[in-house]
Amino acid sequence: MKGPLAFSTLFCIVLLANTAQATFDCRPTIVEKDRKGETKIHYDLQPLSGLRIASKTTETPPSTNEAKVSMTLCGEDTLALDDKVAEEDQCPPNTKVCLTLLNHKSSSSESSRVTAVIPIWSLDTPEDDVKLKPRSKDEGLDITVDGPEYAGIRQQFELNLICAKDSASSSPEFVSYGDGKLVLSWETPSACERALEGGDDSSPPGSEERTGGGGGFFHVLATMFWLSVVGLILYFAIGMWYNYTTYGAKGLDLLPHKEFWRDLPTLFSDLAAHITSSIRGSSNGASRGGYTAI
Repeated sequence: MKGPLAFSTLFCIVLLANTAQATFDCRPTIVEKDRKGETKIHYDLQPLSGLRIASKTTETPPSTNEAKVSMTLCGEDTLALDDKVAEEDQCPPNTKVCLTLLNHKSSSSESSRVTAVIPIWSLDTPEDDVKLKPRSKDEGLDITVDGPEYAGIRQQFELNLICAKDSASSSPEFVSYGDGKLVLSWETPSACERALEGGDDSSPPGSEERTGGGGGFFHVLATMFWLSVVGLILYFAIGMWYNYTTYGAKGLDLLPHKEFWRDLPTLFSDLAAHITSSIRGSSNGASRGGYTAI
């Protein structure tokens, strides 16, 4: 039993190791489906990698409260520990987003005091807890993360990446924090939809990936045409083989239902003549005002 037990233990260790190294892909592709078909939306968030800081201060005389967010968005990047800061005043290793609450008071012997250190997003966050959603009308991308509990409250992180082609901010903006939910906003060209590598960025986002729509009708017609062609080929091939093996037919006698195909031009001619005479009869009847000639 040692063999299976050892194998199971090793498997669990590998699984846990892979889970702990879950990373965020900064070149995501989001698939959206609607009645018109399927659209693939591509983003390139690599320019947003590295350490980013956002903060917000609130005056509470005689002191000032500051909420400071440190973030490393892409890949396996995590926040590095600062040797100049006490370990208890920093988020644990493998943290990607950390919220630090500070209280500043100039008259105090300790001008800055850390009141809370809250890990929001870590490398071991399950992939299912990280969700991406395009904003409407190519306005950007929203990233939401369900984080761990802190002081009995489940933490949540929301990063609103806003498409700004003409302007860019080097760091996100602190929007709010309350009831365990941290919200940041970031205007950047990286939040705009991108074409695939090698494609034309000037084309409408996702247009090269969209299926269905107006071309669907012609696709159905083409499919029906080729199915008819294949059906006719099979019909003649099987019929000729049957006539040859059963009756020993040769030449034109190999054709299945030879009489029908021989009379087909005559049938078309009679149909055309009937349609023509009907049209002429209708025209003549209309010119007589509804009376029948005697």
